[in-house]
Amino acid sequence: MNTSPYNHKYHSLVAIGQVASLLLAVISGALMVTTAVSLFMGDTPKVVCGFLITLILTAILSAIFYYVCRQRLGRRTLETSARDGFVSVGIGWLVVSVIAAVAFKLTIGIPWADAIFETSSGLTTTGATILGDSALFEAPMGCVGEAEPSFGYGILFWRAMLNWLGGVGIVFFVLLLLPMLKLGQSKMLYNAEVPGLKTAADQTTPHLATSVWCVLGVYGGLTLAAILLYHIFGMTWFDAVCHAFSTISTGGFSPRADGLASYNNRPALQWIVVLFMFLSACNFSLHIQRFTSLKEVYWKDEEFRVFFIVVLVAIGFVAMTLGLSKIPREKLFLNGGAGVTFVSVEEYLRVAAFQVVTVLSTTGFCNGNWESWGISSVLLLLAILMVPCGCGGSTAGGMKWSRIVVLFKQLSLEIRRCISPRMVQDIRLNNERLDNGVVGKTLAFAALYFIITIVVAFVLSVIEPMASNVSTAFGAALTSLSNVGPGFGAVNPAGNFAQFNAVSKLLLALTMIVGRLELFTIIVLFLPSTWKK
Repeated sequence: MNTSPYNHKYHSLVAIGQVASLLLAVISGALMVTTAVSLFMGDTPKVVCGFLITLILTAILSAIFYYVCRQRLGRRTLETSARDGFVSVGIGWLVVSVIAAVAFKLTIGIPWADAIFETSSGLTTTGATILGDSALFEAPMGCVGEAEPSFGYGILFWRAMLNWLGGVGIVFFVLLLLPMLKLGQSKMLYNAEVPGLKTAADQTTPHLATSVWCVLGVYGGLTLAAILLYHIFGMTWFDAVCHAFSTISTGGFSPRADGLASYNNRPALQWIVVLFMFLSACNFSLHIQRFTSLKEVYWKDEEFRVFFIVVLVAIGFVAMTLGLSKIPREKLFLNGGAGVTFVSVEEYLRVAAFQVVTVLSTTGFCNGNWESWGISSVLLLLAILMVPCGCGGSTAGGMKWSRIVVLFKQLSLEIRRCISPRMVQDIRLNNERLDNGVVGKTLAFAALYFIITIVVAFVLSVIEPMASNVSTAFGAALTSLSNVGPGFGAVNPAGNFAQFNAVSKLLLALTMIVGRLELFTIIVLFLPSTWKK
């Protein structure tokens, strides 16, 4: 057996190729399922063949990447570095976003920019769309003789499948395969993929593979529970599966033209959706600890306490403001019914809870259009909530509340140091001391987050006619970076990104990926030092 040192000249390329091949293999499996669903649901031959061709192409590319890299590697074990982990994840997501977009191009014939935008939005669980209402169901859920989607069931299922894969992180599936194939240190990929501020408690078991299996188990269990409850409370099986995939992943793609507003006459179902969105925005390690230890762990977690309190306060404020403003049902809901002015307390609470949790979880489902309310304080609150969003270790996007907690603790410390300059105090999260490097990286992350939002908004205001006003430009940039979905202005819950030009769509697609991979993973790709030997 050849044990000589590996030639590092192509080391990073081999790492990228290996990870890309496995990511494409996962996408091939998803395409296989989607093709079967499309065929079973009776889609047109063009749609079925489009998925089949994409499946074959993806499988071939996966095999080629794998074969070439294994030939280069020989019998040696690929030992990856931190750089290889970040680069592999970043390049892998970009490659998969382009390859998976072929399905949209071949099935419905949309331009490449639109296909890449829709695919990136799905994989990053943003939920922003360029598909118009004609592509989706137009009749209310469960109605007899409802119209079929013009683009076919396969497209709707593929969008939901992209959400579901992106939510858990398609790299998680790769992490299960890497140890078996002896391709290197999976921990590097874990650090590049798992969102949020990482502490010692984030890895739930001593072994990474076991931790990944636990996360996938909880993720799959929540998905199955959502499917069953959605169906019991009124959805068809197809819609229950699609909405469950989009809920647990906090993705937000819906097969319905007006999304969850189709169920405004089903209060119990909407409250169940709110519950699952909230659970998906919590740290999955807490779910695992709760199921395995059967002990109360949620309230002991500092991040969860802050998140839970913010949710309750925000819901109370929005509900009270809507009630005092006496917003009629025709404005409160997306399809509330014209001429109806009386709204019950439950409806105000439900709309408030739905909109607050959908923003904080970055799911992007909507049962009302906050732009039509015309209440500046509510709009400003929702915009503020789009920054921190969910908890670290969840499927939600945004900065994460763990970082917000650290930022406020550091701010408090610096204010007290103005009075006592020599004061020394640790920054702690869940009673765990954070070293200066972690705190510094958190500060850098926050600064970079706002810089990217401002830059993208400014570029959009220059190149995009639809973003000529501040609300649209800023809303599109913020909702893309935080992976929320709906924004403000022209991209409010009742709008979409279809009228944006190709360059703007590609810019926003890249912004979604940057936000999904926690900024640094993609930013480091543009550093010359990343590509040096």
